[in-house]
Amino acid sequence: MRKIELPIKFSTRIELPSDTLSDAVEDTSSISDALLFVAQPDKFTIKAEGNMSKANIDLIPDDKLRIKCTGTTKAKYSVDYLKKMIAGSKLSDNVELEFAESYPLKISYKVVDKLLLSFILAPRTEND
Repeated sequence: MRKIELPIKFSTRIELPSDTLSDAVEDTSSISDALLFVAQPDKFTIKAEGNMSKANIDLIPDDKLRIKCTGTTKAKYSVDYLKKMIAGSKLSDNVELEFAESYPLKISYKVVDKLLLSFILAPRTEND
């Protein structure tokens, strides 16, 4: 049997400290069961919106946070699964997020020459 791999193309890549992502997910997890990731060349925003409140966490690029994207990219992901995946922050100081508009999210924790831990998370979609 031949193994077939389908390439996943991501339009956005964000590198940031893993504790920054962990804190953002934990801080917004009580508001909603899904988080909206919005990437722009000059800002990465994590949004949560519930019935009673909402939260926006804006992260601006600096020497520890790098954003590679063209235009605005939005995708929504489940908080329950994100909380499980951010446990990888114990293994690496940095995390890499890759996603595209309403597309799976790839979260990668790397330690050069020692470790690569990656997760793929399907996006949340709204039923109309």
